[in-house]
Amino acid sequence: SQLVQNYDPGKAILYFSILNSGLLTEAARFDSNGFLGIGTTTPGALLAVHGNALIAGTTTVRALVATSSSLTVGGDKFVVDASGKVGIGVASPLDTLDMTASNAIINSIRSTNGNSIFDLNYSGSAELRFGSGGGAADVRVGRTGTNQIGLYANSAWGLMLDGAFVGIGTTTPGAL
Repeated sequence: SQLVQNYDPGKAILYFSILNSGLLTEAARFDSNGFLGIGTTTPGALLAVHGNALIAGTTTVRALVATSSSLTVGGDKFVVDASGKVGIGVASPLDTLDMTASNAIINSIRSTNGNSIFDLNYSGSAELRFGSGGGAADVRVGRTGTNQIGLYANSAWGLMLDGAFVGIGTTTPGAL
């Protein structure tokens, strides 16, 4: 192997080629824009790498920080720690998947067609929802008020526990 440096003054291009087994192959170039291309003759950004790359140490690309033990995007917006735990809205995840949301809704595990399969919701009342994403087929278990827990199906709260009272077809049971 042999490294050959070339400069094309008419085009303001500096490129490096490798001579391997009698074949000269360009490996890297600085183009007239000051872009560095590795594995490409037409870099489209300040650094363009085409092919595999190995970067040791901590690498920061805007809001993405990658180290040998973690990957973080946007501070605590998305974290994968060394043990494989994933945090969304959590800087140090405690479980396999740990999510926190400031807007009170941790929303959804969805199917490929976009319909919700599983929702956690807290927007005035805490609910665990299973279903199709807001339709009549939803089944919800949730807290609808102080001391109330209900079961929702077919677009209505069907069973309500309010303290010691049980209601069927009403959200305000008044007797046992």
